[in-house]
Amino acid sequence: MRVCLSLLVGICSLQPGIAQAQATGKPQTPPATTTKPQAPLAERKEIKVPAKVLQTYVGEYSMAPGRILTVTLEDGYLWGQPTDQAKRQMFPESETAFFLKDLDAQVTFQKEKGKVVGMVMDQAGRPQRELKKVK
Repeated sequence: MRVCLSLLVGICSLQPGIAQAQATGKPQTPPATTTKPQAPLAERKEIKVPAKVLQTYVGEYSMAPGRILTVTLEDGYLWGQPTDQAKRQMFPESETAFFLKDLDAQVTFQKEKGKVVGMVMDQAGRPQRELKKVK
């Protein structure tokens, strides 16, 4: 009895598609998807920035309450590590703008009177965020 009932429910749910196919003579096609395949990250050119300049960016930047982006300088390269996430290398494309190679994201450090006060973070699919340097 249950098998018959399940079969009947399945047939009834197909009925509108079958009726349309019979009326038009064409099988019903599913609607087209609007999702586009993700494009590869744009090619960016890395430049050399003096270690003295990179050192000015080292510190902690507030992302949200309880979330910090820690920027460190290791072997001549900047690294960024958000709270509870993996550390990622930041590649300079200008003295103040850096990008990631494995993620569509970039940061631009902000200075006031020659002192670093924060950064602007752009990450694909997310709103632009301003992070204040807290340490």
